[in-house]
Amino acid sequence: HDELMIDTESAMRNKMKLDTLLGSLADLKKSQPALDTAMERQNIVSIQALLEQADESMMDWMQDFEAEIGKKSNDEAVAYFNSEMNKLKTMDSLFKKALGESDAYLKKFNPNHKPASHEGHGHAH
Repeated sequence: HDELMIDTESAMRNKMKLDTLLGSLADLKKSQPALDTAMERQNIVSIQALLEQADESMMDWMQDFEAEIGKKSNDEAVAYFNSEMNKLKTMDSLFKKALGESDAYLKKFNPNHKPASHEGHGHAH
């Protein structure tokens, strides 16, 4: 969960960088006349949607997660927590995909972009 929270922060940071890039496509076109800004705009919007999907899946999970066992039997509690662990693994895969794609895209326009996987949180991407 903590690692996914760091991924959420990285995803939102990349989303903001993509917003900035989206706003500067006209300027980039001046320095790179061959740049297909319509295609790049589509690429950015698509990657932003992937980042947003990953973030929303985390928010939905956090809202629905029940940490208290309540009246569940031990077996029911174990089954519930195993199910939740599977959801976390799915979210982790979604974040890895979104961060990988956004990092690669941002690096194309900024060779100094530091990928989320290099932020030192020990989470293998």
